[in-house]
Amino acid sequence: MPQNRKAYIRFAIGLYVKEKKIQQQELAKEKASLSTEAKTLQQKIERLDNKKKGLEEVTRACPAKNTVPPQTLQCRCRETL
Repeated sequence: MPQNRKAYIRFAIGLYVKEKKIQQQELAKEKASLSTEAKTLQQKIERLDNKKKGLEEVTRACPAKNTVPPQTLQCRCRETL
């Protein structure tokens, strides 16, 4: 540790600036990671909404509404008649 007061102050400020820069970099990485995760979740929500809309359209077109299997979007009305 430097003996001179001015040198010590410069040394302390240097450490502070270095630590602050490291924290800012870590926050930027975390923000980018969360942004990517948010985009991924938004895409998943959109896919599920589209799938739900497709199922709703098929069930509206199908007179026997409980016969639509969740795996396929095909109406089985003809099979039940």
